[in-house]
Amino acid sequence: MQNKFLQVLILLIFLMSVSSSAIAQWLKLDSGTDLWLRGVDFINPSTGIVVGYDGTILHTLDGGDTWIPRDSGTDLDLLGVQYADPEVIYVTGALGIVLKSMDAGLTWSIVKEGGAVTHECFFLNRDLGYIAGEGGQVFKTINGGADWERLPVGVAGKVALHFVDEEIGYFVGLGNQDAILKTSNGGFTFESINTFGYEEYSSVFFTNLTDGYVVNIGGRRIMKTEDEGENWFNVMPNTGARMYDVTFANEDFGQAIGGFPDRSVILRTEDAGESWFQEDSTVSDPLFDSEMISEDYGFAVGMNGTILRRGNLATSLDALVVTEVGLYPNPASDFINLSYSGNELLSYEVLHISGQQMQVGEFETRAQIGISALPSGLYFVRFTNGKQKLSIRFEKLAY
Repeated sequence: MQNKFLQVLILLIFLMSVSSSAIAQWLKLDSGTDLWLRGVDFINPSTGIVVGYDGTILHTLDGGDTWIPRDSGTDLDLLGVQYADPEVIYVTGALGIVLKSMDAGLTWSIVKEGGAVTHECFFLNRDLGYIAGEGGQVFKTINGGADWERLPVGVAGKVALHFVDEEIGYFVGLGNQDAILKTSNGGFTFESINTFGYEEYSSVFFTNLTDGYVVNIGGRRIMKTEDEGENWFNVMPNTGARMYDVTFANEDFGQAIGGFPDRSVILRTEDAGESWFQEDSTVSDPLFDSEMISEDYGFAVGMNGTILRRGNLATSLDALVVTEVGLYPNPASDFINLSYSGNELLSYEVLHISGQQMQVGEFETRAQIGISALPSGLYFVRFTNGKQKLSIRFEKLAY
């Protein structure tokens, strides 16, 4: 009897250890630098870019296990990065610099320089994009950075931005009512929608056309809107630390990160911001930017060369199918081809970037979808085999 009890006890301990190890935890990765890292973006679970001070650009092709330094061609501090598509990437930084890569991050060239600090960029495709900076330095390009048009946002600094489609976007920074600005016509005009008085916002993210989030530094709060920015309310009134970034994997799962001066904070929600709980970052360095690739897989970067990863590539649900699914051509105007190298039926749905479902279907190895009737703009094809999911973004060109 005692032996049987001991066997059961050992089995329970083993199952508990397996269960706890299966839960995604934050792991500090070897970045190879102790410089401050300020921006991170991934195009798929394995491939991403991190940028930081003194012109630092780090490139990973294996989910962060190794980081390859790339020559940025500058020693200016780099603050923001975004993939426009798998080949074209933009980076922003000090003195108004904007870098561009046309070969998936291998080489870089300067497409804009001069002026105030440029904090962040947001590109809807490889040609159409916006940058936000100090002193009202907000610009738009429609030709991949060859030309830049300054937008009428006043003189207040803007440090973050997010667009839900080609027309509707949000800019945040330091100010009163203009601490949150909204454009509904691609930057031609702006309206002030901050209702909290004088604030210093550091990040904005929308999960669909109506629902969005902002975080601030001084008030240490997380706010949410459910009506396209008309009204905002606290969903986390006191985070206990300065907050620098908020991002979501989907409408429910999101995270907000921050810290300072000698602590890091990671807050997580799994119910669209209704509740938040703190996760152990395993480090004391403040965190400045983060990326959620799926509900349980993502990255965060911060002071002293800090790169954190939640989960790992081998167990990421998306990673199991990302190399098996194809979509081409991209951009496209008439049709897109879907391919799958698995041995099961794959379901798909075509979604507008606003979240509206446009088409649904199933296929086994190959399918061709007509898209000529869709309005031009950004879309996602969401694939699932019943267990795993993967979304691929594509651009619909004018037919």
